[in-house]
Amino acid sequence: MQVCLRSWQKKSPQSRAASFIPAHTWVSSPSATPNAKVGVLVHGLLGHKGNWTKFVRTLVERNPEVKILLVDLRNHGESTLKMKDAGELPNNTLDACSKDIVRLCCHLDIQPDFLVGHSFGGKVVTLASEGLVDVGRPPNQVWILDSLVNLTCIKTAEVEKIPVLRLLDHLHKIPLPVPSVKEFANNLIENGFSKDMALWMTTNLRRTPEGFVFKFDLDGIQEMIVDYLHSDLWAFLSRPPQGVNVHFVRAELSERW
Repeated sequence: MQVCLRSWQKKSPQSRAASFIPAHTWVSSPSATPNAKVGVLVHGLLGHKGNWTKFVRTLVERNPEVKILLVDLRNHGESTLKMKDAGELPNNTLDACSKDIVRLCCHLDIQPDFLVGHSFGGKVVTLASEGLVDVGRPPNQVWILDSLVNLTCIKTAEVEKIPVLRLLDHLHKIPLPVPSVKEFANNLIENGFSKDMALWMTTNLRRTPEGFVFKFDLDGIQEMIVDYLHSDLWAFLSRPPQGVNVHFVRAELSERW
């Protein structure tokens, strides 16, 4: 055991990243067909796979010929604890996130029929589709939900106008652990965030003996959002891999368009 421990301690962050498998959950109908099509769904920034569980369960119940793999991005949900177990991972970038998805598909020995990514996850699955093509597991479709794939330049004065950036800034100011879920939600509402956003953020709390802490890693997420805003994927969209069909879904009431 000591030999194994010393061997693990000598691993570089790069080698640990190459073995990191993000947390994931399969969702399928009890009446799923044997050859059900496989979809991989990736959430957005500050989300987690649990946010999509109810929607996906309804989807597969109505479409038993489909099963969905829900994934927690690095620094989010259950993947945060898995990262701590693995040790420090380098490069909290879109490229690193996309490689996590490719590695997961190889680990599970699946070739997804389609990839779905919401917001931040939209850029992740865009890059992941290229990686899957490279390893001989190309998806047929990529669905990008309410995600800006272009480079986004934001002036300091505009940060307050963007909800997710304002939320990130505020979360850094909240002392942890918080005594209760209600107190955490009230803190957000009192600081100008909507009730819906406050309730959504409570799903990111984890109970400890001392109180509630975040499931996610804020510092890692901060690095991820910077790379997201500075990544331009129009080159991919202008020439997607042969056989990969790309679809956009724009949220009608989204403030980002």
